[in-house]
Amino acid sequence: MLRLFALLHRIARRTGERLTPLGTLLGVTALAAGAFGIDTRRTLGAEAFSLLACLLLLAWLSSLRLRLPLTVERQLPDTATVGEPLRYRVRLHNRGERPLADLQLRDLLLEPLPDSAQFSRSGHADRRLNPFDRVIGYPRWLRLLRHNRGADIAPSMIGPLPPGEAHSLTVDLLPLRRGYLHFRELQVARPDPLGLCLARQRFPAPAPLLVLPR
Repeated sequence: MLRLFALLHRIARRTGERLTPLGTLLGVTALAAGAFGIDTRRTLGAEAFSLLACLLLLAWLSSLRLRLPLTVERQLPDTATVGEPLRYRVRLHNRGERPLADLQLRDLLLEPLPDSAQFSRSGHADRRLNPFDRVIGYPRWLRLLRHNRGADIAPSMIGPLPPGEAHSLTVDLLPLRRGYLHFRELQVARPDPLGLCLARQRFPAPAPLLVLPR
């Protein structure tokens, strides 16, 4: 069961990282059209599915490669405190000869998957959940994963970067537990020309941050 949870989370995470809100909407619409299109007598559903699937495929192909003349540097404080919002800076430098725009920054933490022992120790699921969720346990698994990650970091929009200039961006972080947070990498994303998929460029930037109790 835990392997299934990990697979579902991986699919949801990659979908969220690669699709824009519009792309997600079109993907859901394509799935619905495909379900109706199974009946060959309902040609409208089949045609809608084919059109939307082609649009998503073109957007995905155009988003496979992103190479920006960009340097990215994270500037962390020495410590953070559990439950207290933290702001830190990320410096971006456009080394190219053209302006950069429509960019989004994501800072990613390591998130160890909950194992069977941790899942068993976590006790019963929240009684406020519906019976299905209480029995299956996926919401509890997600809470454990969030705890293991240790913090929530909101994506940040990057303002226009003129050629040759640097810009400092403020990133918001909320520590969820004490101990060390382990940063993994920074990602800069840009939507494809259709606005459906996000092309990503990764900047490995491992770093620890100590979170102190209140």
